[in-house]
This record gives sequence, structure tokens and C-alpha cells, in this order.
Amino acid sequence: MRAALAVLLLLAGCDQAGADGYTFDRKELDRKTVCITQIEHRSLAELRAASPPSTPGRDKLFGWSRLQSGNRCEMHVMDPMITWAPEHRGHEDAHCFHGRYHR
Repeated sequence: MRAALAVLLLLAGCDQAGADGYTFDRKELDRKTVCITQIEHRSLAELRAASPPSTPGRDKLFGWSRLQSGNRCEMHVMDPMITWAPEHRGHEDAHCFHGRYHR
């Protein structure tokens, strides 16, 4: 009975959203090494304006990443001296390693 309860609790934890509000659905990529170029923005308006115009929910972004050829990635986040949000940086970092992992 205890083992069944432990398994149930572990499985329930898999569907919980992270601090960024997203869940990890799947790996589009499985990169082990990535060269990340980090672009820091001084305002959300600047960060959002730098995103591709066709980006869904562009007016609500807190960070974004662009996968590049090879193992390269460009990550756009807020300057930590202005807004310290490690959950946004981690979210974008995960995109660099795993591609589109949430819907």
C-alpha cells in the first residue's frame, strides 16, 4: 500500500507547472552541449520588440530563444541588474537544449 501511494505521489508531481507556469511536455531536441549567446535587454518593451513579429503572444513574453544551426542558440532575457528572474533564464536555457518542449 505504501509503495502504491509513493508511486502515485511521484506521478502526480510530473504534471506540476514550474515557477514559469509551464510544464515540460517533450524534448524536440536532446542537445548535450550548446553555445549560447545571451542578449540582455533593459526593458520588457525592448525584449518584446526584438522578438520575431510573428511570435505568438509576443506582447506577453518575458524571454525568448532562437535555435541556430549546429549547437548554437541565441537567448534573450532581461538584464539581471534590472529584473532578476532566474525562472525565465532557466526556461530559455531549456529551449536551447530541448527545443520546443511545451505547447
